[in-house]
Amino acid sequence: MKRDLRFFEQAIKKNRLSHLYLISGPKGSGKSQLIDEVSYKILNQNKPENKHLKIQIRQRTLSNLMVIEPDGLTLKKEQILRLQQEFSKTALVKGPRIYVIKNVEKMNKSAANSLLKFMEEPNSKEVYGFLLTDNIDDMISTIISRSQVIHLTEINEDDLKEELIELGVLENAATLAP
Repeated sequence: MKRDLRFFEQAIKKNRLSHLYLISGPKGSGKSQLIDEVSYKILNQNKPENKHLKIQIRQRTLSNLMVIEPDGLTLKKEQILRLQQEFSKTALVKGPRIYVIKNVEKMNKSAANSLLKFMEEPNSKEVYGFLLTDNIDDMISTIISRSQVIHLTEINEDDLKEELIELGVLENAATLAP
């Protein structure tokens, strides 16, 4: 995940972010954590450290960030239409806007068609989309072709141990945790 975060940091720094990313990886590969970090970096560009913003992103209480998850077993057309409606309005807070659709492979066909229309006609250059999937093989090929695809791998035990130690967990506990 660190390599992917560096990729996004460089894209932000060079002002080369794509309007849409499809992030694929197995459960536990850190997709949501990566998106939280990337969202923070996009929304806090050239500003001092902001712990409050990180908390708002984590708790999904930020007006410039919209996260959609399947309603039941599928993502429904109504959810995508609500996203389109929200992003067609003027933002309450100036700056970039981000939408995240989790488990995008669980989208029904009418939702996928609505999403394609929305993806192809972004309302602003400051709107960034992140589609998260556990299984890219279940994705509609037209969505894949219109996205910049990033594949995450499972977190290996050594990386997890290292990350836990960085977070202040004792080495013995960090070794046993994975």
